[in-house]
Amino acid sequence: MEPKYPARWLSPYLYYAAHRRPLLYAEDPTMPFGTATQTIVNEWSDMTDEEKEPFVKSSDLDMVRYQKELQQFQDFKTQNL
Repeated sequence: MEPKYPARWLSPYLYYAAHRRPLLYAEDPTMPFGTATQTIVNEWSDMTDEEKEPFVKSSDLDMVRYQKELQQFQDFKTQNL
């Protein structure tokens, strides 16, 4: 069975958004999607590098995963030409 092309890694911002969005909706379930997104964007912009660090680390780990899966995918493709 041929493997699928690996999903790209997520940016630190996307890790933050995935963490923050459910918390915003828990505070206000009727919040429009656009308002939640703008809130997240503003919060991210105001965060220090230190506050962003956990999300940067998650992104870095995801990039390592992606690179490993990409190499496996390319190896498979090369072996099965």
